[in-house]
Amino acid sequence: MREKRQFIVVISIFIVLSLLLNFFIIHNIFVSLSLHRGVIFYVILLFLSLSYPATAILERYKSSPLTKTFYRFASIWIGIAFFSLIIFLLYKFINLFFRINGVISSAIILTLIVVLTAISLINGERLKTNWVDVEIKGLKKELRIVHLSDLHIGAIHQKKYLEEVVDRTNAVKPDVIVITGDLVDGSTLITKDILSSINKIKCPVYFIIGNHEIYEGLYRVIPLLKKTKMKILRNEKSKFKEITFVGVDYSESRREVHKKLNEIDIDKDKVNVLLYHAPIFRTKYLEKKGIDLHLAGHTHAGQLFPLNWLVRLMFPYVSGLHQSGNSSVFVSAGVGTWGPPMRLGSTCEIDVINLKKKK
Repeated sequence: MREKRQFIVVISIFIVLSLLLNFFIIHNIFVSLSLHRGVIFYVILLFLSLSYPATAILERYKSSPLTKTFYRFASIWIGIAFFSLIIFLLYKFINLFFRINGVISSAIILTLIVVLTAISLINGERLKTNWVDVEIKGLKKELRIVHLSDLHIGAIHQKKYLEEVVDRTNAVKPDVIVITGDLVDGSTLITKDILSSINKIKCPVYFIIGNHEIYEGLYRVIPLLKKTKMKILRNEKSKFKEITFVGVDYSESRREVHKKLNEIDIDKDKVNVLLYHAPIFRTKYLEKKGIDLHLAGHTHAGQLFPLNWLVRLMFPYVSGLHQSGNSSVFVSAGVGTWGPPMRLGSTCEIDVINLKKKK
């Protein structure tokens, strides 16, 4: 009952914000095209404002190929709305200082929205394999880790996408695979069949909890994950060859995360790799804790420019490899996408981490 009340509150807030945002965008598009704001305006406003919450509910409780198609288009509109908002706000700011011809400005604005949408949709479909070398002090033998984060398997990235990721992961012949959270998206009910391709992975797999597993409901997700070959690390450590993997559950409370990490007995004389979903730890802190490498995701590298600027205000590291002293942090841009299946200034990536002896 409590979960339903929370869901209703969240949906209600989303609809109000969606109406306000879409009113601003559609009003400006009508002005740009010199269209009269009549009945059609309000029909479009209601349709676009309600499309995402309506399709999200349908996909969640009456999933079908049709609902998934509608969900995709509703999600794409969120991306278009984001670009439109940024461009219209930028135009209004510039227009305070420089008067631009109405016809010319309208043409430029609408062209920019179309071009950015097209580029982002194409880029959102790209999946690259990213190779990274990380030197580890005290490592005796080189090791290859495939780091997968933020797959967001759900209504948009479905079973076939996971199968492609598994095939491409097996192709690089890793020693071990780590999945650092948000394997599931929460946009559709996850079943054993959807996750079945994980069992085709040809090496050990470690998994930690991300925020979307929590949103989906751990009581639903954990039993399904346990039916796969993955070893779930929940505030504990596990030895693989000469590497000790330390896995910590995601939490909105950073104090809680630090507390959980402190409760795990970490041998500083061993090679320790921390698996935590978000990149909240700085390298100096990790070095003190005896962590040689922290693998994280969560940020999506901003996913859509200029959100990467906002992400930089929230986390010390946004994407890529960051090294200082004897500790390193690697933040994945993510295998999938959240919300719109679009990327601008980032790409979906499978990360191959080659651990090498530090010279």
